[in-house]
Amino acid sequence: MNMKTKSETKLVSDTNVFAYDGLYSRGSGFYYISVNDTGNELKFYDLGTSQNTTVLAIKNPLLDYTISNDETKILYPKLLNEETEIKVLERK
Repeated sequence: MNMKTKSETKLVSDTNVFAYDGLYSRGSGFYYISVNDTGNELKFYDLGTSQNTTVLAIKNPLLDYTISNDETKILYPKLLNEETEIKVLERK
């Protein structure tokens, strides 16, 4: 939302609006879970360039994740054979 004009602009149309952790503002943009017919992805939308970048393909649509403040790490649980472990993906 533009704070001066109070007008809204749709930036992405493929986000999971039902995910409580579906949007993280970091740096020059925001990370979000993209939902589409071929699968889900963690994406980054750069507000300066208006471009999307796919960060990670997601097999589990209910993925809980967080992104470090310095944007170097993504922390998420990996579910495999009913076992849970924590993996860290470093963004370079």
